[in-house]
Amino acid sequence: MIIWNATLETGNAVVDNDHKVLIKQINLLGDALKAGTAKDQLTAMIAFLNKYTRERFAREEQIMANVKCPTTGQNCTAHKVLVAKLDGWVSRLNAAGPTTVLVLEIYKESSEWLRSHIIGIDSHLRKCA
Repeated sequence: MIIWNATLETGNAVVDNDHKVLIKQINLLGDALKAGTAKDQLTAMIAFLNKYTRERFAREEQIMANVKCPTTGQNCTAHKVLVAKLDGWVSRLNAAGPTTVLVLEIYKESSEWLRSHIIGIDSHLRKCA
């Protein structure tokens, strides 16, 4: 579970609100894992992540470019890596359906990626705002 705290704040309300929505969705998947219902919710979760992250990434990249944040290029690269990962998850979901292995992978990797991405890259917005 990801708990919002000051280390995750970027200083940009739009970006922070987007992050909070993503964190909420990832935490909901974690709750579904605990309840044993995650496989039932996986298709909807992947659809949400696939659509929302692409829209949010574009918005965040534009914000970072506008304020000339030095991690803009690194941010774009990290986003492309996650989008490729999402495409792989979609392919696996379409090929084999919702599996426990896929659910666990998505939860673990998306949680770790989001936390490290915000702290390691997006947090640089604080200095650029």
